[in-house]
Amino acid sequence: MTDSPPEPFKFREVTHDTDMEIMDTLRLIEDCGTELDAAEFIDDYAAWLKRNNPEIDDAHKLAQDNLGYLCGYLDSRQAKRIYDFFNIAHPLLGADPGKYTAREIFEMGVNWAKSLKDKDNE
Repeated sequence: MTDSPPEPFKFREVTHDTDMEIMDTLRLIEDCGTELDAAEFIDDYAAWLKRNNPEIDDAHKLAQDNLGYLCGYLDSRQAKRIYDFFNIAHPLLGADPGKYTAREIFEMGVNWAKSLKDKDNE
C-alpha cells in the first residue's frame, strides 16, 4: 500500500481540488439544479470517500456530515438553503446554525472536543 494522495473528487467529469470548488458546486446545484442532482452529488461524493478510505463504515453519512460542515462557512441564510435543498445538516449545529450565538457555538465545540478527549482516555 502506498501513501499516495487521494484522487481528486469528480462530479460529472469536473474535478474538485478544493473545498471551495465543492462549495461552488453545492451553490450551483442549489441555485439551478434539481433534488435528483443533489442526491447524485452526495452519492458520488460518498463513493469517492469510500474509494479513498475503505475502512469507512457509513460513507453516505460521512459525506452528508462533511458537506454540512463545509456549509457552516457560509452565511446563515445561504447555508440554510443548501441544508434544506440537500437534506443535510452541520454535524454539531444542525440544519439551522443561525439560531446560535458565536459564544454558544464556541462552547459546543469545546464540549465536543472534551468528549473526544474523554473517549481517548477510556
